[in-house]
Amino acid sequence: MENRPANDWPAIWLVVFSAVMVLLLGSSAILTAFSAVLGAILPASPALGGIDPLSTWTLAAGAMAVAVLLAPGLVANILHLRGRKLEDIQVRPLRARQAVLLSGAAGLSMFLGDRLLAVGGWSWLAMPVFYLGAVCLPALTLGWFALGGLGPVPSRRLWSVFSLGLVFGPFIILLAETALLVLLLFGATFLVAIRPDLLDVMYNLGEQMMQVSDPEVILELLRPYLLHPAVIALLLVVVAVCVPLIEELLKPAGVWFLLKRKLSAGEGFILGTASGAGYALFESLGQGATSGDGWGMLQLARVGTSLVHILGSGLVGYALASAWQDKRLLRLLGLYLLAVLNHGLWNAQAALSALGNLAGISPGQPGLPAPWTRFFEAGLGVQAALMAGALVFIRRRLRRETDDREIDV
Repeated sequence: MENRPANDWPAIWLVVFSAVMVLLLGSSAILTAFSAVLGAILPASPALGGIDPLSTWTLAAGAMAVAVLLAPGLVANILHLRGRKLEDIQVRPLRARQAVLLSGAAGLSMFLGDRLLAVGGWSWLAMPVFYLGAVCLPALTLGWFALGGLGPVPSRRLWSVFSLGLVFGPFIILLAETALLVLLLFGATFLVAIRPDLLDVMYNLGEQMMQVSDPEVILELLRPYLLHPAVIALLLVVVAVCVPLIEELLKPAGVWFLLKRKLSAGEGFILGTASGAGYALFESLGQGATSGDGWGMLQLARVGTSLVHILGSGLVGYALASAWQDKRLLRLLGLYLLAVLNHGLWNAQAALSALGNLAGISPGQPGLPAPWTRFFEAGLGVQAALMAGALVFIRRRLRRETDDREIDV
């Protein structure tokens, strides 16, 4: 249970930030939903003809879902500032029957959502039900699986960190990755300056792409360049090194803000995991709003990515709290690099699998042979199982440490 210090500026900042985000997201969701309906009613309108009602409608549902999920943190901080004593919270362990029911509901949402996309007409109005089930249930179930039985921790602290992971973490990560993109563009500009022949290639490619609108034709034009060894190497450096370094540092943003509150290592893991679950949910809501072939399989693949975010943020949160309280700086560096390695390996296998499939679409194009593509896909499954096992091991160890401290007391 937390006591309220005088002039609790972090709580005030969280109230203002959460309230603004709830208002922005809620109003944006309403306006986006309205534009989706208008776009379906008036498809010939010059102002609305370019709107995809399905993607716009689901994006509105995602924005509203984020606004709703921010509400508990907002309410908890308001009550805290008003002097209300908030009880600590301990998430009950996820039972096997509950896991089966939630997984089944998520899988059914993926399947039915995939089928709904092929129906057409006004069936897209029902898509938010399956979209939210396919996206939210896996992320929240994994968070429950990771946190079940741990704690207790102050409820306000848990919801605040989840809220920061849900909206603030993605924002600062977007800024950092945008800066990385700018650096890459500067590098590309320098390369073109010393290799004028590349400018002609880019100009001709741009001219060809402007003459077509079919995504498959555009992909066919880009395929030889995407499968060039230099491009593949650069892609792996970005997605398997740079992106994990940025995201694993910034995802547990809420834990960084709480280090002066004397967090235990176990609390650091719990809060880091909650922050990672929020980030995973936000990212999945954004990507799940797109439509197209294989939508259900894409949501299934996102489950493993959510596991990467939850485990990585939990490890870094544990390391941050341990380093701050016990001066375990080597532990911080080691666990941070372990989270980066796990994230990088996942991204590399996913990228190489996608590139292998891309090469296989057009026979004769350079790329990975089919057995290697299947190898990376199997590797993703093995890595997901190992991450789930790591969460079980960490959770049992933290519960054992808690029991030992209670016996000592």
